[in-house]
Amino acid sequence: MTIFGIFMSPAVVQSLGATLLHFIWQGTALAALLAAALSVCRKSSVRYFISVITAVAMLAVPVITFLVVMDREPVRPFTSPVPSALVLANPASAPSAVSATLETAPVERFKWLVEAWLVGIVLFSFRMIAGLIAVQHLRFIQSKSLDPQLHEKCLLLQRRLGINRLIRYCKCHRIDVPSVIGWFRPVVLLPLMALTELSELQLEAVIVHELVHIRRLDAFVNLFQVMVESLLFYHPAVWWVSGRIRAEREHCCDEAVIAVVSDAVQYARALTLMEECRSAPTLAMAANRGPLFARVMRLLGIGNLGIGIRTVGVLASTLCLTGALFAGRALVALTGSLKPGTGNESSENTQASVHSRALNPQSSRVASSQTNQTGAGPSRGAERSVSVSFFEQMKAAGLDDLTSDDLVALKMEGVTPGYVRSIHELGLKPVVSQIIQMHRNAVMPEYILALREVGVDESPSQIIGMKVQGVTPEYVRSLHDLGLDAPASQLIGMRAQGISPEYVRELNDLGLHPQVNDLYGLKGQGVTADYVRDLQAAGLTLSVRDLISFRVQKIDAEYINGLKRAGLTNLSTGDYIAAKAQGITPEFVDKARNRGFRDLTISQLIGLKTNGVL
Repeated sequence: MTIFGIFMSPAVVQSLGATLLHFIWQGTALAALLAAALSVCRKSSVRYFISVITAVAMLAVPVITFLVVMDREPVRPFTSPVPSALVLANPASAPSAVSATLETAPVERFKWLVEAWLVGIVLFSFRMIAGLIAVQHLRFIQSKSLDPQLHEKCLLLQRRLGINRLIRYCKCHRIDVPSVIGWFRPVVLLPLMALTELSELQLEAVIVHELVHIRRLDAFVNLFQVMVESLLFYHPAVWWVSGRIRAEREHCCDEAVIAVVSDAVQYARALTLMEECRSAPTLAMAANRGPLFARVMRLLGIGNLGIGIRTVGVLASTLCLTGALFAGRALVALTGSLKPGTGNESSENTQASVHSRALNPQSSRVASSQTNQTGAGPSRGAERSVSVSFFEQMKAAGLDDLTSDDLVALKMEGVTPGYVRSIHELGLKPVVSQIIQMHRNAVMPEYILALREVGVDESPSQIIGMKVQGVTPEYVRSLHDLGLDAPASQLIGMRAQGISPEYVRELNDLGLHPQVNDLYGLKGQGVTADYVRDLQAAGLTLSVRDLISFRVQKIDAEYINGLKRAGLTNLSTGDYIAAKAQGITPEFVDKARNRGFRDLTISQLIGLKTNGVL
């Protein structure tokens, strides 16, 4: 007597076997419906909801099927096939013996099918128990409290998200990615890698990610998924649907994170770092769950499907669903004719052959895999093809060896392959960072060509600098008309100093005719045309160097006229500079004259000043 004879009646065993067979086409049909829905729906929250509903349906459909099958006609108890020796000893009993064997063959096959299914459940239950043990070990043994400052930041983020639950924040050296464990009393675990290698903004983003999981009660859905996977482990469609739930759940959390931190590039880089350290228990909610490429592309809006791709997804899902329904109809007819007592030997043999094919694990896996690819492929495959096409177009435009950070940055800045191609066609080969800077500062091909027309043909970095500082072709042309032919580096410096053509023209009209290096000093020290004009009115005609020195010492026309009124009329440029530097003022000269010191030179006045004679 087997385990079924003790704990299960023959009717239960045969109903379970038929239910397991029926779920092959039922699960495929549900997966096809989900694939069609995902092909036309782009909102993450809706995609996640219908994926979870599909998983619930996958668990409910076998239960309903089992109850329906149990209501059919009762089956005979288990009987063993008649031994051949008995048939040979009593040939007259051969027809009845063959009939008994044929009648019990389907039930025997159901028995082994159910037995294999129960063994699988036990094995996958061990997986779930091991996950629970690992989670509890991390929670109570391997975790330590955070530093007060970081703990306060976590509480602040929790308040920003409106979460009122009691959450424990810990650091753990046994995991590599931030994770959430626990259902009713959750714990956020932060690895040492996240605390030491992520920037402050990146760390804040991954903490928000885990808090969003807690706010959405994702741990309970994840536990439900593990249970469904353990019970219906033999069907590939179950694993595909569970994978879609996890992927869409991460998409929902990613969108919530961006709404809080508002920096998709930094968050994408944090995800990239987390992807390099994938180690978290199955029952923990980790920041790096889900395909990194698809998550980053969805965050940046690259993976949106076009109308044509969505149509293909719907058609493929419809074909898959139709095939599953036809297969289900045939299986219903076959399993319905497997009731004992038919007395039709050829029918029995045909049914046994059908059940043999249905119970062949290899053919079942191949058929389910093909159905999964047909029903689900257009949604994920098309999403990836759209994303990869952006990379391929950039590569075709001349940008090779692009990293994920490069791709993210290019997309965030709105750099198109056409823009890159237009820059390369001008003979420039900027790196990715330069391409981004050029696009950010609106460096268009027309701007580069206009600069070349006025004789400026420089490197990408210098072109960026000129654009940032506002160096226009008209600006360069005006300087050329004034006799100034400056390279890009000097043009950038002149523009940064505010040296305009009007300023140069005014100085030229005053007889100075400064060169580029002279202009830096003049403008930097605040020498204006009015300042030069006032000094000339005071009787001084100075060179560019003297003007800069006068301005440094703050010598103006008022100071010069004051010294002249005090009797110092024949001073050289150097005398004025020395007098100002030593603090010789018109008041000091008047004071010396009142004390009887008359007709003194600047050197003598400086001597009186420095020795404190007056």
